[in-house]
Amino acid sequence: RYDDKKNLANSLLSKFINAKPTKPNNQKSILDLLDTCNLAIRNLKSLKFQFNEFVNLILVFIVQEKLDESLRKQWELSLDCEKFPTYDDLVSFIEKHARSIRNANSDHLTSRDCISRNIQSRDMNKYSTKKNTVVHNTVVNNSTRNKCILCSENHPIYKCGIFNGYNLEQRWNVIKTMKLCNNCLRSNHDVSKCMLSVRCKNCSLKHHTLLHDYSKNYKPLAPPSQNVSTLERGESSSATFLSYSGTSDSGNILLCTAIVKVKDSMGNWQNCRVLLDSASQMSLISEECCTNLGLSRNSSSHTIIGTGNQIVGNSDSFVKLEFTSLLHPETYLVNALVIKSLTTNLPNFHMSQYHWNHIQNLQLADPEFHISKPINIILGADIFFEVMQGNQIKGAKNTPYAIDTKLGWVLCGKVSSRHEIPHSQNQFVSHHTTSNFNLKNDIQNFWELESLPQENSLSNEEQICEELYKSTVSRDDSG
Repeated sequence: RYDDKKNLANSLLSKFINAKPTKPNNQKSILDLLDTCNLAIRNLKSLKFQFNEFVNLILVFIVQEKLDESLRKQWELSLDCEKFPTYDDLVSFIEKHARSIRNANSDHLTSRDCISRNIQSRDMNKYSTKKNTVVHNTVVNNSTRNKCILCSENHPIYKCGIFNGYNLEQRWNVIKTMKLCNNCLRSNHDVSKCMLSVRCKNCSLKHHTLLHDYSKNYKPLAPPSQNVSTLERGESSSATFLSYSGTSDSGNILLCTAIVKVKDSMGNWQNCRVLLDSASQMSLISEECCTNLGLSRNSSSHTIIGTGNQIVGNSDSFVKLEFTSLLHPETYLVNALVIKSLTTNLPNFHMSQYHWNHIQNLQLADPEFHISKPINIILGADIFFEVMQGNQIKGAKNTPYAIDTKLGWVLCGKVSSRHEIPHSQNQFVSHHTTSNFNLKNDIQNFWELESLPQENSLSNEEQICEELYKSTVSRDDSG
């Protein structure tokens, strides 16, 4: 049913046409409109529809009708009367306007803060003249300081979904345009003056990990170490193993990723990126994603064991997840353990482009599978086979398999060597699960054996003596 182009096209057109209009001088509403429209257009192009001048004219008309009055006037003034604007022209105009709003808001906040500080300084000087007292007043606005420059939400840019959704070139363009530090991604200083000691996790050079270029032959400052991240299964006394480690020359492997909608604590659906993993006995969710969804946690005790049968951590809670596909209304319920982090960004290599004929007409579960981004949820064997359809399409050599699922088509397998990163940077992700049902009971029995008895047991004769003493002996003030 995923090959029904008519229904898919209708669904995508509905999302495009019903995109929410922009609000005056509201950067978030402008970017939301762009994201919704661009995603629909990308997916329609994947269905091999022809985008001629007439279609382009319709697209421009629909989007420009969603612009607020002020923005619409500016758009009309920017047009060349002798030719029709293209959809790309409109997108470029909207992006520039969004940046101008951000810059204007930034300047306004700076002026307002300066005026506020001058007034405070004047008032404090009056006070100090009368009382002969020196007062220093410092006001820090954390909400403004942590406001994202892309979406205006209260989070740093490295946690921004828009920024993480960009490819490497787009991220660098944002850094250069906004004049941010390459290392900490903050403003007001250059990378040469950055005081942050943390460096890129891949090459240890002075740039943020999100800006790492896997196509370049960086020389690590230290040899890559084996990392172990673990996940848990089921009962409170069980343990699950998940390992991520090592360097390898096995090439670049795509793992099965998908975008799903997960219901949050308010009943709203939020998009999350998931990894389909049949080697994990139970589903898992990152602590950050769980917090963002506002899900209530259930207490549990899970010992986390890594490769080499070594205990490397614990999980103390699980949540109930309700999720659905972006394409169909069927919902799924699953319990997921909450752990601090799941795995590295996937794919863990850089893909600049791809041209695989066997996936051109497929509705992909993760349209941006080639962009290295965080994984929010791992769907384990407890739900893995429930969403699998079984059909698969094999392409040419060194191209991934396309596997049919109820979430859409997922891609998995080795990709062409032209995407490979230097040998020193190759990493692989492996997953393995098992259970240890006696671990918690063994620990509990140990503490029971080691703990002191709560009461002293007395013989019959000792009990009689104790009662006789209590009934016949008393103490006065002298003892």
